[in-house]
Amino acid sequence: MGRTSLPYTAKDYESLRRELVARIPQLTDRWTDFNPTDPGMVLLELFCGVADMLFYYLDAQTAEAFLPTARQRQNLINLCKLIGYRLDAPVAATTELRFSLPAALDGDITIPVHTICRARLSDGTTIDFETTQSATISHDSVTATVPARQGKRKSETFTARDVRSQQIRLAGKSIAQGSVAVTVAGEPWTEVPHFVESAADARHYRTETDDQGVTAVLFGDGVNGVVPTTGATVVVEYLETLGAANSPLPCTSTARSCKSM
Repeated sequence: MGRTSLPYTAKDYESLRRELVARIPQLTDRWTDFNPTDPGMVLLELFCGVADMLFYYLDAQTAEAFLPTARQRQNLINLCKLIGYRLDAPVAATTELRFSLPAALDGDITIPVHTICRARLSDGTTIDFETTQSATISHDSVTATVPARQGKRKSETFTARDVRSQQIRLAGKSIAQGSVAVTVAGEPWTEVPHFVESAADARHYRTETDDQGVTAVLFGDGVNGVVPTTGATVVVEYLETLGAANSPLPCTSTARSCKSM
């Protein structure tokens, strides 16, 4: 008797059961009781149930291997890495802040970068903004307008380990894109998108955000990017933001008055 295979589309429980029951007479003429209480039918239906579940997982895993059909964020992140593309991190809402004085002073006043200002909403909640560049209110003026972005600046301190390609996971959530700054033993390092072009002595790092929104700082392996000295103090500063999509204020607004914190 020739061996035949099931149609490749028969992967659900009902299709498998129907195909298998239809093939029983081709294998034996002694099995004539197809009642659900028959021990053979119990085993056949059990097999169909397990096969249905396995086919589901196989199809789901296959779908996760392609960008148009992948549904899990981590798989999308990994697929994008294969073509050198990195998904954007949260983007902070931006605005312009206007600093004003009641009257001109004798000298100039400098507003440093990262000055924190606080906006109070109608419901009483507050949102922090920080200036992205310094500004000066000259002695013959009473106002200065400075670009700013929403978020709270945070800092974390770590100790470098004797590990190549070491990874530091940050505690902050929704870290604004491009806001991470790293210093090792007091020396600022440079962020790069990848280590492919990093020399062995290049003080480079890169950031990576997983599907849970956790951001990690990654260092080189000594071949592409230098390995931080064991025991060195690593300080990571970043801006934790609501993101442009979740901010209760417009992404871009007109100048607003506020006081330096």
